[in-house]
Amino acid sequence: MFLQHRCFESALALYAKVDSFHYHIPSDLSLVSLREDAREAIRFPRISSIRIPYRRFGENVCENLIAECEQAKPSESLSLKPEDLLFDHEDSIDAPPSFRFKKMIVVGSINTDITLNVDEAPKPGSTIITTSSSTTLGGKGANQAIGAAKLGREVVILGKTGNDYDSNVVYDTFKKEHVLTHGLRRDSRSLTGKAYIHVLKDAESTITILPGANLHLLPEDILSREHLFKGCGYCLISTEIPEETVIQALKTAKKHQVKTIVKPAALSSLPEDLLENTDIFVPNKNEASVLCPNTADVEKQAEFFLSKGCPVIIITLGHRGCYLKTEKESTYFPASNFPSVDSTGGADAFIAALASYLTEGYPLIKAIRIASYAAGFCVSRAGVVPALIDRPSLENHIRISEPDLLFPQR
Repeated sequence: MFLQHRCFESALALYAKVDSFHYHIPSDLSLVSLREDAREAIRFPRISSIRIPYRRFGENVCENLIAECEQAKPSESLSLKPEDLLFDHEDSIDAPPSFRFKKMIVVGSINTDITLNVDEAPKPGSTIITTSSSTTLGGKGANQAIGAAKLGREVVILGKTGNDYDSNVVYDTFKKEHVLTHGLRRDSRSLTGKAYIHVLKDAESTITILPGANLHLLPEDILSREHLFKGCGYCLISTEIPEETVIQALKTAKKHQVKTIVKPAALSSLPEDLLENTDIFVPNKNEASVLCPNTADVEKQAEFFLSKGCPVIIITLGHRGCYLKTEKESTYFPASNFPSVDSTGGADAFIAALASYLTEGYPLIKAIRIASYAAGFCVSRAGVVPALIDRPSLENHIRISEPDLLFPQR
């Protein structure tokens, strides 16, 4: 849609109207306006515009009027060159949806991560000293959303924060990382969730979570934002939110033919109808043992989950890689060759990359191998969000190590 400069205010009004109908610019609609050169650029919303040089036009007209009065030779008529008609930015312009890969929706926890680096985990009655600490955006929902966005996916996050200072950091970080936030809400009853992470010297970590606003993400929040599921290729769900909300998100995704990937974090037992509504189930070795306590054998655990109705089981095994189980496949994948510094976000990086490349039509085997590189890169750096890899870096590394992975059909 193209609006003339006299209607720039109309462009702003249209932007607000489109947003009120739960559409998003530019993913659902591109918006362009002409803008007079005297008008300052508006910081938000950023509407792409072409600046019309009225000052130059005015100067040219005045020069020619003076020349006419003085019976002198008129100035050369002002003409615009192609380079004069460039957009100031392309923030409100995108290709038509039919030319783009399907977007993703992420339903899950959003926390402030307080990370402490220690030699060993605290023991009862002991006091330990940390060597360093950091505070960043975290939570599995946030990590997966940013991970997929860094890999070039269009991602919308559905979750809750508190109405506090931390929530401002959450919104600012999502904006910086190009994650769509029209599924995100502030909850005035609680604070933004927090995660206290102890990273040990062997790179393993222990996490204590204060759920905060995550506990107030309810089934009715999913239903009221059902429109966000339309047109998505994958829905990524982590279970650090209420169980009934997880089930509602799964059923809503299924209703709209959206494939689901579930990370069963912080579950003490397996909800009855979780796996039958899940397309890809990704527990780590500890989560698999909790949810299937009758055996410590990874392959038998995967068989158990498969029998519950989920067609694809991927059990992540830390530095040992991961194990895939489907009706036709039973395969171990090695971990990528990166040194391990902080294992906290490895699974989130893995899931984000897995969904990203499956969305592009990569076969499951290749998507898993690519995701293993993304996870390896993440655990080789401290923190999670700062350690999530971008697409050029990931593919440049793979191009050196396993170039055939980047060709889906080979």
